Amino acid sequence: MKSKVMLFTMGLVIIGLVDSFYLFYKYINADPINCLLFDGCNTVAQSPYSHFLGIPLPTFGVLFYGVMFLLVFFLMRHDNFLIKRITLLGAIVGFIFSLYFTYLQGFVIQAFCIYCLISALVSTLILCLIIFINNKKSEIIEYEGKS
Repeated sequence: MKSKVMLFTMGLVIIGLVDSFYLFYKYINADPINCLLFDGCNTVAQSPYSHFLGIPLPTFGVLFYGVMFLLVFFLMRHDNFLIKRITLLGAIVGFIFSLYFTYLQGFVIQAFCIYCLISALVSTLILCLIIFINNKKSEIIEYEGKS
């Protein structure tokens, strides 16, 4: 299943992967983050919420987008119901975590990281596109079955 929507989804996944890898790289090198629009990137990165189970959040971002890359890649090559559902589940999980971390930035940490917000936007768009892909294909199958 190769379509412009799938290619756009893959592009978003790559943007998310690069974004997360940048934050991961800055973390492992203990470099300050160059915040473009907001002043809070380093505040967010140094907050107690920047780790989960002792692991820095950018690590989870790299893993999430890496897995999404593989899932979208396989979905582009094989129109498989199970892969579509697993991709949808992954997108939902990524969206929920992004929503939670955005909430933490705004209401708990009271500082925003532009890279975190980019990741949240990307994960939201990925979810929307994966929902579209799941529904679009279902409609085609239903229509073909009724003819």
